[in-house]
Amino acid sequence: MGDSMKIKQLFLCTLSIGLAGSALADQTYVLKKKNKIHFVSKITGGSFDSNSSSAQGSLTMADAGQKVISASITVPVKSLDTGLSMRNDHMQKKYLEVAKFPDITFNIEGASIDLKPETTVRGNFSIHGVQKQVEVPVTTSTDEKTVSIKSQFPINILDYGIEQPKFAVVKMEPEVQLNIELSFEKK
Repeated sequence: MGDSMKIKQLFLCTLSIGLAGSALADQTYVLKKKNKIHFVSKITGGSFDSNSSSAQGSLTMADAGQKVISASITVPVKSLDTGLSMRNDHMQKKYLEVAKFPDITFNIEGASIDLKPETTVRGNFSIHGVQKQVEVPVTTSTDEKTVSIKSQFPINILDYGIEQPKFAVVKMEPEVQLNIELSFEKK
């Protein structure tokens, strides 16, 4: 085999290794504008939702989009809306102390989570300046450009240093249910 043929084979081999490596490179997905975050709170005689569609975040995938290696989701406390401006004001200023703690976050770092339709994800949830590791059930669906995630899990606000809300005879239960629907789009 001549030198030019060896050089061509070496070039093609190097090119194919490079292309294979780039196909398996980490991929970043960013949170789409439309998403749903609901905090469902039980109160004396009923319940109310605090809703936000202002979450921001990203998801980093490896192994051609088969494993989650990191994620970051931030919900601005000011974006939470209970449907009543007075209740929003009390919740944001008195209980969640938005001036000191402007964001609610969920982060995953250094993970290797297989992206399956049903899985459990462990990450750091932070609200009111207190961070705790939580394990949450997650339902996922994917296509070539998006990763959609749904989850429901409870938190106890007392675990995060949040005073139990009360107003006259109405009292809020300390356990709040989070219902999340997020869609990430490939960058």
